[in-house]
This record gives sequence, C-alpha cells and structure tokens, in this order.
Amino acid sequence: MRFIGSKERLLPAIGKILSPKKVPLGSVVGDLFCGTGSVSAFLKHKGYRVLANDNLFFCTVLAWAKLIISQEPTFTGLDMSKYAGGSVRGKLFYSMYEKVLDYLNDLPLTMGFMYNNYSLEGTKNGPYERCYFTGDNAGRIDSIRGKIEEWSQAGVIYKDEKYLLLTDLLLAIAAVSNTAGTYGFFLKKLEPRAMKKLLLKPSMIVAGRTDHKIFNMDANALARELEMDLAYLDPPYNWRQYAAYYHILETVTKYDKPEPIGKSGLRPWQEYRSRYSNRIDAKEALAEIVQVIKAKAILLSYNMDGLITHDEIMGILNRVGDPEFESVRIPRYISSAANNYKNAVEERLYYVRKQK
Repeated sequence: MRFIGSKERLLPAIGKILSPKKVPLGSVVGDLFCGTGSVSAFLKHKGYRVLANDNLFFCTVLAWAKLIISQEPTFTGLDMSKYAGGSVRGKLFYSMYEKVLDYLNDLPLTMGFMYNNYSLEGTKNGPYERCYFTGDNAGRIDSIRGKIEEWSQAGVIYKDEKYLLLTDLLLAIAAVSNTAGTYGFFLKKLEPRAMKKLLLKPSMIVAGRTDHKIFNMDANALARELEMDLAYLDPPYNWRQYAAYYHILETVTKYDKPEPIGKSGLRPWQEYRSRYSNRIDAKEALAEIVQVIKAKAILLSYNMDGLITHDEIMGILNRVGDPEFESVRIPRYISSAANNYKNAVEERLYYVRKQK
C-alpha cells in the first residue's frame, strides 16, 4: 500500500538497533503510530510481543490482520455451498480462504455509497463530479464491503476473518484508486492503473506469536497507560493530516457512510487532527510523549524534512537519558502515480534508554 512515511525500507536498520543485545527477543515493544503495520509485522516476525496503535481505524484493522492472525482462517461459519456461483463452480481451491475471495470477486456490482459518491459515473451531473474510481470498481467495493458486513452481522465470520477480508479489500482499493498515492484528491483523468479490475488477493500471513494487542487511540494518551520494554515512535513528520489524506480507506473500513464534504468528498476528520502535523504543536507533543511514556527505552524514527529539527529532538531526548542516533538514506516518497519513490531522503533513528 502506498503510504506517506512507510518504513518498509527502514526495517533492516530498525532490526540492527533492536538486536537482542539491546532489546532481547520476547520483549514488549509498543508501535504507537503503527500506520499500515509494516514495523509491527516485522517485530512480530522477529519474536517480540507488540502493542500496536493508531488513531485511524483502518490502520488498526491492517495491524490486526498482520499481528493477531498467524495462519489462514478456516471460515468454518460460512456454508459456501449456499453462496456458490459464478467462478466458484467447477474450481479446485487450495483453501477456504481462497474460495471466499473468489466468491467475493464474482459478486454482481452494487450502485451503493462508494459508487454514488466517489465514481465519475455515480457523481455525474451532481454538485461535484468525483473520479476516485471507475464506476465498475466503485460498484465492486460496494458489493464486497456490503457482503463482508452482512456476514459479520449474521455472525458467520469471526473478527479475525472480517479484518483479514477488510485488509484484502483495502489493498485491492489501493491498487486501482485514481489518485497520486493519497486520497486528499483524485486525478482529473483516469490513470491506466485505475482502469484495471479491482480484485481481492490473499494477504501474506505473518507467522508468530499472537498475544499482541491493538489500540485505536491518540498515541500521547495511550502512552500514559501502557508499560513496555521499548517504545517505537514514528509520528507524522510533515503538515499532511493522515485523517484527511486517507479518508476513503477510513470510510470503507468503518462503513459509516458519512456525508462527503466538498469537491474532494472528505469525511469529517478534524477530531483526528494530529498535533504532530503542526509546526507549533509538534515539538510540544513529542516532548510530552517522551516524558510520560512508560517504557524502558525509546526508538524514534524521524525524517530530516520534518517539522521538528534534529537539535530540537536531541534536546527533548536529553531530558530523559543519553540519546544516540544514526542516519539512513532511503528513497524519497513523491506523491505521483508514475513514480512514488524518487531520489533519496535522510531518515534518522534515535535511541535513548530512559534514566529519568
């Protein structure tokens, strides 16, 4: 999934710092700004117990699928013979999971909330014409999301199964959305990728322990409640508000069908505004979480282009211990459908063991 500030390319450097000598395997690690869960999944794979959190609900669903699920669910509550049809007939399946995805991919289109508010066909001649998806793909989103909710409400799929299917849907949406990587606005013309058919594909299941916990809270508030061996902090580093830039994914996940706002069709998001995305508030928010967090040590990831300067970060960390840092060069994220990673940017990893 294309995501601002994704740390997938930073995982080797994070793993080096979290070597067993510093943070022994089996330790409790908090990933308090987990985003799409790439670091959380990495920590699980390494053998840590993870406490993952994000203030956006869709991010917690992604984290759930990566942390809590360690093997393919069996969907024992679903009687697929009741739903069999289309491409399901006559096929040999390796797993019930694949069979469920195949059925969902074959559902007839529904002209529902996403179609009527976020496709060009559905919004044509309305007050605002929006082109986030083709009508076909928006209709597929409506059909698939509706069926997942129907199954969930009927109690025939469990939470793990629901969240895995939602994860598959979110990834499928990201593959065909007519955007430049985020959802703050759509592209004026349909890109070739947006014209591909939306298809659910099986997610990669991360094996490992399952005694992790997922939270959907403000990180600074949660930091006062949890106890952990290490806190990994990856707060927003620029002015972009994630709640606005990923509103489509949040709406699909919550399935609450809010009234779209303006030309971009944003959902109401101001209550999820991050202090870390404001130059005035970011430094204060970081100083606060560093002070109140109940962790033996802190690992902070921050971009060189961030709102808080290196000297300011070192000053904040010096209040609780003796910080060290290293710089890692990674491809720079460019919000462009043609090439999202271009040139290089410096990411800094700060480590401090709390002494005060």
